[in-house]
Amino acid sequence: MRLLLITLSLSVLCISQALAQHHGTAIIHEPAFRYTIKAPNGWVYDEVMAKEMRLNMVFYPDTTKWTKSPIVMYVNTTLKLDSSQTLEDVAEIDIKNFSGDSPGVKAEYQKTLSTYPQGMEAIVYSFKNSEKNNFEWVAYIEHEYYVLMLVMGTRKIALYEANESIFDRLVISYFDLNRD
Repeated sequence: MRLLLITLSLSVLCISQALAQHHGTAIIHEPAFRYTIKAPNGWVYDEVMAKEMRLNMVFYPDTTKWTKSPIVMYVNTTLKLDSSQTLEDVAEIDIKNFSGDSPGVKAEYQKTLSTYPQGMEAIVYSFKNSEKNNFEWVAYIEHEYYVLMLVMGTRKIALYEANESIFDRLVISYFDLNRD
């Protein structure tokens, strides 16, 4: 009987974890805004892990799990300090904070992407710290008093370089549900 209960409990846990992973478009409802973002082909989004990590949403390849994946993407939000703050100002503060946490990191502006179909501006920076094997793409999208930060991170430079277009697809897929 005990073995049956343990087996059933493990089955329910596995099923609930599998249900948390989704292909396709995620809908995020925050108190101040709503948006959608599409998991690139071959990637899943996971609401349960996002909540556990206190992030808006997390993404990882569908061949792995969030905790085991050699490359992940996630969306986080920051509040602007004041209404006159620009997207670039927020990015510079983030770079300064990141540099404090990870001495030796090189952060560089790379490009500006445009979301489709709304045409919202997303500025993209690369963060590289070869000494600590930390490589990230970060896109910043302005949303009134907030800035969304879309991040792809890995510890392998080859994965970082090979997945730039996948990150770009994630960023471009952002759709603000509050806009007309």
